[in-house]
Amino acid sequence: MADWRRILRLARFSLRRNRTGTLAFALSLGLFQATLIWGYGFIGGGATVSTVVDTLSPELRRALKIVPSLQGGFGPREYIALGLYHPVYLGLGAAYVVSRAAEGLAGSVERGTAWLILARPVSRAALVAGEALALSLGAALVVGCGLGGLLLGIATTPLGENLPLGGYALAAAASWLLLVALGMLALLAAAARSQASAAAGLGSALALGGFVLDLLPWTGGPPLALINPWHWYDPPALIERGWSWPDAAMLALIGLAAFAGAVAVWRRRALSS
Repeated sequence: MADWRRILRLARFSLRRNRTGTLAFALSLGLFQATLIWGYGFIGGGATVSTVVDTLSPELRRALKIVPSLQGGFGPREYIALGLYHPVYLGLGAAYVVSRAAEGLAGSVERGTAWLILARPVSRAALVAGEALALSLGAALVVGCGLGGLLLGIATTPLGENLPLGGYALAAAASWLLLVALGMLALLAAAARSQASAAAGLGSALALGGFVLDLLPWTGGPPLALINPWHWYDPPALIERGWSWPDAAMLALIGLAAFAGAVAVWRRRALSS
């Protein structure tokens, strides 16, 4: 059987094994996005939000990826865009891909299923590729539910202006690329570990550490920023100016490099529980 068919079967098996967790993350993200928009009116609308944002320094606005110029005000359009960079949105997404990567590789060694799979005519590279594909498809479902919750919130909340729905969809697509890149980094960490908890800890450190480094002024720029996935994700800019192919390409390159590293480490390591 061709390797790509084995990869598809492995991905399907992985998705079925983890479908409950994937659905839980997806529904949580969708509910969060809808609730965030429903809460816009409860907190006082644009006037309250603008007052809070006006108190932030230009440097902090840039770090949080809030538009630096607020001459046009901070209304529903900007509020919804900020939700796509909200710590809860990003935290849920990152937690999903890190947990999936840790469970998929290090967890398979810990449970002993890695030996059962590799006893068949399945290469180590195919096993890693199957987990990477399952992670990417699961992340698509999670992000898709998040976008669905966003659209539900918009449809059921009187926001009083035309909103760039296409721009929000583009930002959601970019968040999928970000999560896949973070997932591949977590997969690289998991390829070097034999316990899911240790792999999840290292993967979380890579994901959250990159987020913090992107916020800090002395590490948020080149050269370190060039290999930091968070640097290439900017929802307000996407919504304002449209799709950025250079940013998307950099996220894809980081993800592919991490995936190649995971395959290389997994091929060479001795599997021991």
